[in-house]
Amino acid sequence: MARRIRLASASSRRMEWLKENLPNSVEINVKPLAGEEKISEGEVSSQVTFVLEDKITRAKIQYFLERQNALENNSISPPNIWIVGDTLVEDPNDVYTALGQPVDEISALRMLLDISGCRHLVWSATAIIDFRLEEPRIDRFLESSVVEFEKLDEQVLENLISSESWRGKAGGYDMAGPAKKYSKLIKGELVTVLGFSNEAIIHLREITLQI
Repeated sequence: MARRIRLASASSRRMEWLKENLPNSVEINVKPLAGEEKISEGEVSSQVTFVLEDKITRAKIQYFLERQNALENNSISPPNIWIVGDTLVEDPNDVYTALGQPVDEISALRMLLDISGCRHLVWSATAIIDFRLEEPRIDRFLESSVVEFEKLDEQVLENLISSESWRGKAGGYDMAGPAKKYSKLIKGELVTVLGFSNEAIIHLREITLQI
């Protein structure tokens, strides 16, 4: 039987990263968390940590509801290892402002203009929840990376917007997609920009050898 983990996220980029970096014998079960995401104030590093804690709480509730439903209906139980996370792009000019996921082309363009010609921080908070124990074990990780964008001219901006690569991406760009040509990693790990703490992925690899 395949080793199963739950990626509690709708991010296609996170899914792709896990498929490329975990053994083929690991089955990645994808299902976003139910409920609305809470928001907080403070520095962006604090905001992403707050969101992670909210997602951990929702994940625990969802796991136990799914497990109970599986027992009552004699169906397959949810995976025992869950991975949840959040990624925020910090405004280059304000440590208290996070550039989240654009809701439309206008908000995507505004974010790209904000980071054009600048360096900025990307924060990724990740938690791995192990439900194999009576009291779930939760390992939390927080990391940041520094990304620099070249000055984006009108044609480049138009191409990035029309590509729709901004959809579902914090800061309005995908560093593993079209924006790769105009950006570079100055400090930290690429995986942090794409949605995970690097230490969390290392820890997850170790866990998948045990399940």
